[in-house]
Amino acid sequence: MSGKIRKTIVAAVAMLLVFSMTVPVFAAGKPQKITDYRCWATDDPRWSEVELGNSGLTVGDAGCAILAYTKLLIQSGVRDAAFTPDRLVAWMKENGQFCTTKGKRAQVDSWKNMAQISPDLDYVEINDTPSAKEIMGYVGSGYYVILKVTLNGGGDHFVVVANKASSEKNKPLIWNCVRGVSANKSLWESYNLNKDPFDKFRSVDKAIVYRAGTTETAKPSQPSEPAKPAEPATPEEAKMELKNRILPSGTIAKGSAFTVSGVISSDSSISSVVFTVKDADSTVAFRGEAHPDSRNYSLYDMDSVLSFSKLAAGSYTWNITAVDETKCGSWDGSFSVRNSDVKGSGCTYPKGTLTKGQAFSCKGTVSSSAKIAKVTMSVYTTDGVRQFEAAASPNAKSCDLHTLDAKMTFRKLGSGKYIYRVTVTDANGVSKNVITTSFTVK
Repeated sequence: MSGKIRKTIVAAVAMLLVFSMTVPVFAAGKPQKITDYRCWATDDPRWSEVELGNSGLTVGDAGCAILAYTKLLIQSGVRDAAFTPDRLVAWMKENGQFCTTKGKRAQVDSWKNMAQISPDLDYVEINDTPSAKEIMGYVGSGYYVILKVTLNGGGDHFVVVANKASSEKNKPLIWNCVRGVSANKSLWESYNLNKDPFDKFRSVDKAIVYRAGTTETAKPSQPSEPAKPAEPATPEEAKMELKNRILPSGTIAKGSAFTVSGVISSDSSISSVVFTVKDADSTVAFRGEAHPDSRNYSLYDMDSVLSFSKLAAGSYTWNITAVDETKCGSWDGSFSVRNSDVKGSGCTYPKGTLTKGQAFSCKGTVSSSAKIAKVTMSVYTTDGVRQFEAAASPNAKSCDLHTLDAKMTFRKLGSGKYIYRVTVTDANGVSKNVITTSFTVK
């Protein structure tokens, strides 16, 4: 089948497929061969062009269920990490596990029959609209779970529950199949379609449940007494981390600038970093992207395109994803923006270049119509390492910044580039960076 004909079929039937993967693109650039199976993605060149049954669709087009089931097999110990998604597709074709109904031929025909892949795997049940408590009940019973979730933009998607990480955090964490989304991502942060966290996930349509290491198939009568699962395969630990992070949280004032800091580090060269901020409707407010080709990347280098000061009042989430030669990393957070009339007057702040050993005096007044709960003055490197900080809790409508000056030991700074910030939090919990600026010491 030619590529042109196949793409025509894809466009015609993709919206009809329950199996479709209508997910946002988290990272741009060339798809990577990820060795950590928890982070395997549908667009990996090793299997992205493998056809699903005789549907005309490939793993790259609509393979989220294939990736989820492969990861479940490896996590449960039924298969090891040499069992890649293309091998699962081959087994499904050979054993008639793809649906034969026209328009649905990329779908799994029967989740129950998928357990035939191994005598060490048993199908338990499908649970419609499971609660977080029920999901954690399966995890506590040593079961392995694929979740069918409904996405914000419509369409369905499949992910697998990460048992060990979920047990440690006491909440459902998942492994996705989207490039740039790390292992152990919070289910709630990923699919926030209702406003009642960890109660009833209206975004989760089904839990597809399996048990490994036993030939018994009956549903457990006492989920609190778990069956002992097979020892799961130990994945390669992703040695990617975000250190010294200074990122938005809580409530920030409308119009307030925010200078991000922190360093993403890996034991391999980082090929892509993406920083995305979305509003409550999951619409992208702004996005930054970099291709450092280095083992370390400072988020400060992306700061100029992250326009926090332009955000309207409302709720927001941020996500940072990074990809190197073999791994992916992802970090998430949330914050809100509200109006605040906090302002500064007569403020002095370091700018340009200071001579090493030079003192600097911080002066000025901050004021608000609401009482000021806290004032924080700090200096840190562009990589997010704090040098010194002073704070006060005036419980008044104004504060003299010079009262914090004694702790601001600029003369002790070594050569380098720094961030100076004055943050005021009013009695309503709204924080405003009255001053955030960079300076250099030579």
